[in-house]
Amino acid sequence: MPVAPKAASPDHSSNIVGKGSNRSKRSSEHLANCELQKGKVILAFKTKILGRDIDVIAPDGSEIRLLAEMQNGSFVHCTLPVGGVSKAVQHKTIEEIWFFLDGEGEVWRELGEDSETVTVRTGTTLTIPTGAHFQFRNIGEQPLRFVIATMPPWPGEAEAVRVPDHWPTQDG
Repeated sequence: MPVAPKAASPDHSSNIVGKGSNRSKRSSEHLANCELQKGKVILAFKTKILGRDIDVIAPDGSEIRLLAEMQNGSFVHCTLPVGGVSKAVQHKTIEEIWFFLDGEGEVWRELGEDSETVTVRTGTTLTIPTGAHFQFRNIGEQPLRFVIATMPPWPGEAEAVRVPDHWPTQDG
């Protein structure tokens, strides 16, 4: 779920903060911290404000708003509406860390012989290891909102493999 980064200005000077003789040194350091992507220079520093619009519906059915992506990871904001139940999936190659911002829910995780269901609310952090089966649902009275760090970056919809649901979903 990559975010299309903005190309740097050709002279890069508008992207440099500094005064006096340090400016040219900072310009050189700045160029060293840029990355090339499809022939364009891309700034290594990225800043984004969370938007209201949904960028994509995840394979599990949750609403995803893209935040940032770098070479070794990506970061998104996830929302599950009141009464919502995600589809159970497993990831083939990535692992995730989730941090809950608002709402109350439950998350089921299973990996090998280990299985657990935990209640989540504001301030809860959990991990989704590579290959774990998982599903989540909103049991509160407001949307369940959380941020997800994905390592490596999300490779695309084929990453998520549908597994048997722990809780029934609308699609059955």
